[in-house]
Amino acid sequence: MRTTIILSAALAASALLLTSCGDDKGDTTPPVIQLHAPAEGANLRIGNSGGIHLDMDLSDNEALGSYTIEIHIDDGHSHTRADAGTDDFFFKKTWTDIAGMKNKNVHHHEIVVPPDATPGAYHFIVYCADRSGNESHAVRNIVLSIDGEDDHDD
Repeated sequence: MRTTIILSAALAASALLLTSCGDDKGDTTPPVIQLHAPAEGANLRIGNSGGIHLDMDLSDNEALGSYTIEIHIDDGHSHTRADAGTDDFFFKKTWTDIAGMKNKNVHHHEIVVPPDATPGAYHFIVYCADRSGNESHAVRNIVLSIDGEDDHDD
C-alpha cells in the first residue's frame, strides 16, 4: 500500500512537471519602438523650459507594460566633469500609462534639461517592456548645448 502511494505521488509530480515545462513558453516577442524624436544627432538647448520633444510609437503583439527614458553623458563612460560650474545631466524615469495597450503614440515635452547641465554629447535611450517582461531599446546620440534648438516640434 505504501509503495502504491509513493508511486502515485511520483507519477502526479512527473505529470505536473511535464505540463509546466512543455513547449508553451508564452509571449517571447519584445515590443517595437519607433522613435521619431529626438532625431539622431539632435542639438538640443540646455535650459529649455519647454522640454525635449519626445515622439515615438510603441507596439506589442500582446500588451505593453512600461517605458523608461534614460539620458546620460557620452564621455567614453568615464563620467568625469567637463566644465567647472556644470553638472553632467542624468535623467531616468519610467512611465506605466501604456500598460495593457497594444499600440500607443507617446508624445510629450516632460524632460527638461537644467541650465547648469554640462554641454556635450549624450545618449538618449528608450527602453520598452511588455507585460510579459520582454524588453527592447532604441538609442539616439544627442548633443546638449547652450545654442541648441528649442526642440518644440509638435
